[in-house]
Amino acid sequence: MKGLKKILIISTSTVAIIGLLFYTTPILETMTKWTKEISAPNWADVVSSTCAAIALMLAFATYINWSQSKVRDDLYGSIKTYIECFARLSSQTTDSFTLLDGLVPKVGMQPVHPDEAIETLREVEMSMHDFGRSFKDLHFAKEEFEFWGVKFTKAGEDLHDSTARITRNFMTCYFVTMNQALNFYKYGHPLDDFLTEAAKLETRFNEMRLIFAQRKNSGINRLFLF
Repeated sequence: MKGLKKILIISTSTVAIIGLLFYTTPILETMTKWTKEISAPNWADVVSSTCAAIALMLAFATYINWSQSKVRDDLYGSIKTYIECFARLSSQTTDSFTLLDGLVPKVGMQPVHPDEAIETLREVEMSMHDFGRSFKDLHFAKEEFEFWGVKFTKAGEDLHDSTARITRNFMTCYFVTMNQALNFYKYGHPLDDFLTEAAKLETRFNEMRLIFAQRKNSGINRLFLF
């Protein structure tokens, strides 16, 4: 009886060990495979992934630098637009004044023929229309400064304000002189009225020349903060 019991215990133990081996063998194989995969990575994939990550970081850094450079270029572009308006206003001031001043009878010279004067006055009117538009463009260009983060220095602000004031005075005097020229050549009004206003216009023109010369003699860093 004791011999039979011993045989049953041995048999049961053997079956248990065989069963345990049957179930644990796949687990061990999986763990072995996983361990091999960890300890032996695919270096080609590692290098490829690293290069891709570095390329991505470089691309992002390049974009940031480009974006900052683009904003700075646009900032300088807004200043350039303002300066171009200033230069165009300067050129048109000289052209407009020269055109109207050509109708002013000089000492020892006869006035131009009335028909020629009337035709010139049409050109004068068109010239002054373009002048007024350039003056507006100058103000529009200044209004864009806040968006781009550009500010005037004290000298720049003073120059702009002086330009606006002197330009308005010039335009007012110009229209009065133009009307006096029309009155003289078309309606026969006294020449002295025309000559008086023409002298005032020349004074205003010289003021404009001084303000334009002041702008030319000022560097960008003296007029703008950015």
